[in-house]
Amino acid sequence: MSFVEFNIHKQVCSIELSREEKRNAFNPEMIEELTQAFEKAAKDSEVAVVLLRGKGKSFCAGADLGWMQSMVNYNFDENLEDSHKLHKMFEALEAINVPVICYVQGHVMGGALGLLGVSDYVYSDEQTKFGFTEVRLGLVPAVISPFCLKRLNLKDAKQLMMSGEVFSAKQASEVGLVDSVGRMDEIQQHIDELIKHFKTLSLPAVKATKKLLNDINQMSDLQQVTPLTTKVISERRVSEDAQTRLKNFLNKAKK
Repeated sequence: MSFVEFNIHKQVCSIELSREEKRNAFNPEMIEELTQAFEKAAKDSEVAVVLLRGKGKSFCAGADLGWMQSMVNYNFDENLEDSHKLHKMFEALEAINVPVICYVQGHVMGGALGLLGVSDYVYSDEQTKFGFTEVRLGLVPAVISPFCLKRLNLKDAKQLMMSGEVFSAKQASEVGLVDSVGRMDEIQQHIDELIKHFKTLSLPAVKATKKLLNDINQMSDLQQVTPLTTKVISERRVSEDAQTRLKNFLNKAKK
């Protein structure tokens, strides 16, 4: 990969945006590489945690200038195809059934906010700047909107997306886009502790939990929820992994 660094070590899959000279701005090649990286992480049965970062001073500055210039000459069908590829990238990240930890710094603009929307844990350096800046260019944060609404309530989404204002890490935390804000050394310590914790848990159970919650969130008919939840817990109870862990726990409790 030219624009994404992908590495798996001791159950941790590290995916790093790597266009440092362009503040890791998206272009079609990076979007394709990120999609491939997310799909590869999802398929690896040994991965317990995915860590998503951006190399250098900024996590991601949104769309690359050259890409935006090329869009001016796209017809409707070409734009539609291009947008579907961007949507596929966010879907691929959302489909990862292990915890996704995202660390951001510098600038997180435009489409980059969609990556935060589908991450399970988002940590930010205290100096980071955020912005749904599409409206400043006569555009709309359309593709990322359903993914960002997984973290934002409708009121905050409207105010931030319609205004195009640049806002702070503190504000991002207040509206739910970010879970924790601090200095880089503090954040790294928190991430290390979180990764260490996840490695102590049952990986199949964690995966099943995340998939279950995503499935429930997509259901429009609440009557479908009960059959799903009862099926999932029953499958887990009879699994070898759960049987072993339950027996070990009960044996310790008896002592």
